[in-house]
Amino acid sequence: MTPVAGADGSAAPTTSGGQYSGVPVGTGVAYSIPDLVTAVAAVPPAPVGSWQLQDSGQYRLQPVVPGQACSSRAPFNVAGRQWSWYREGFASVSVTVTGWRAGRGPAAFDDVVRDAGICRFMEEQTPVEVDVPGTANAWAATSSLQNGVPVVHGAAQVGDVVVGVEITGAGSQGVHQVEQLLGAVASGMVTARLPAATGT
Repeated sequence: MTPVAGADGSAAPTTSGGQYSGVPVGTGVAYSIPDLVTAVAAVPPAPVGSWQLQDSGQYRLQPVVPGQACSSRAPFNVAGRQWSWYREGFASVSVTVTGWRAGRGPAAFDDVVRDAGICRFMEEQTPVEVDVPGTANAWAATSSLQNGVPVVHGAAQVGDVVVGVEITGAGSQGVHQVEQLLGAVASGMVTARLPAATGT
C-alpha cells in the first residue's frame, strides 16, 4: 500500500501493516485506488452510440454511492475514486470506490443501507434483492428522478472498501446490471491486491 500526496499539496499519510487507521489531511488519500482494468467489460452498453468516460482520479471526498448528497462534515473515508460513463440526456453509469479506516468498512456499508451516514440519497429508495459473490455484503435499490427517469443504486463491501454503483435510465435489466458491475469492480479490487479490500 503506497501513500500518495493529496491534490491540494498535503503530505501523504503514513500506513502501517497494510491497513490505515488515521484520517488524511485535506483531500489527501492514504493509498491509491487501482484502475478498473478487469471490470470495464461489465459496464452496460450505452443506449445509443458509445459512452463518454470521466475519471476523477485519486480523490477521497467521494459519495459512497454515486447520486448521494454528502454533508459538509469530513467523511471518514481515506481513499476514493469515481468513474462515470454518460450520454447526453439522463443515461449514465457511475462507479465509486471508497477506502475506509481499518475495521470501518462494514459500518460504512451499513450507513448506505440505512441511509443514515454522512452521504445520503435524495430520492426514496426501494430495496431489491441482489447476490454478489465474493463480497461480504451487497445491497441495491430502485428509485426515479423527478422527471420519472428510472435509477438503480447498489453497494458492495469487501474488507474496508465499499463499491458504489448508479445506473440512470436503466431498463428492465438495471438491477442485474448493477449486480454484475458491483461484482466485477469488487473482484477487481481484490485481484489488484488492494490491501484494504483483501484485509491484509
